Amino acid sequence: MAYVNPMSDDKTVVIRQPSTANLMIDSGDRDYTMYPYPANFTIQKNYSILNGFFTRLGVEEVALDWGLPNITSIAGNTTFTVTITGAPANPYTVTLLQGMYNVAQVLDSIVSRLNNAQGTGTFSIVSATGGWPALACTVSFSITSTILANCLGFTTGGAAALSWQTNVIAPAQLITYSYIDIISPQLTYAQKLKDTTTGTNAKDVLCRWYMAWDNPPQNDKYGFPILMGYQPFSCRRIFSPPKQIRWESNLPIGNLSFEVWGAVQGAANVGAEYYQQLNSSASQTDFDFCLTLQVSEV
Repeated sequence: MAYVNPMSDDKTVVIRQPSTANLMIDSGDRDYTMYPYPANFTIQKNYSILNGFFTRLGVEEVALDWGLPNITSIAGNTTFTVTITGAPANPYTVTLLQGMYNVAQVLDSIVSRLNNAQGTGTFSIVSATGGWPALACTVSFSITSTILANCLGFTTGGAAALSWQTNVIAPAQLITYSYIDIISPQLTYAQKLKDTTTGTNAKDVLCRWYMAWDNPPQNDKYGFPILMGYQPFSCRRIFSPPKQIRWESNLPIGNLSFEVWGAVQGAANVGAEYYQQLNSSASQTDFDFCLTLQVSEV
């Protein structure tokens, strides 16, 4: 773009946009022998990945391939316990296989395993008051408070007034991670304005990926939404505008390390969560990410 003053003999002043470059990062570029976990790896080269002469960088887009189970021992949500009431009371605990489930699949698996575990009564899923499905049995029973029972919204405990008891299910959530943070200390250590959070663990992050679809999700056969993380997915998100990280123009970018942390749903109550790095279990290798950072002169 050029500007010329028609009343002046001055030369044309050329105004240009600042130069930019892309830094493309792929967790699949790691050395799988040294770094089996996509949540903890280092990219090492014999030369600088990116030389200096830029003052800003920011994540423009992220693509996430996800296949981590949402029913897992990490979240502690694999077991479900009922007690057939009577004299004596008979408790039964069933354990779901680790995997990716929607709510309907979890309920059907619980019913199938309970019926195989005991022969006193027959369990089933029925329609209850308010439109939510409910767990029913031909004999009286109560449900023990577990992480899975709480996540499903069951009313736990209580004596049955009838020969069979239903426990109404409130809106359920079976997401292991409510969000994940992609972190690279080498890319954020120079930023002067630090990130913060309402949580107890504040880290400087490249970006946060919330486990939520951009559009309303489809429902399973019992009417529960199939949320992000209930099944494998590949999804791309654009951050516009991206977080702008200040950079010292005389600093090159050398080796880069990356970590992925997430807020784990579970603990004792629905909604309670704790923050952990995703490489805490050997099962957490079924995901990868790519991201594009734009570096700029200004």
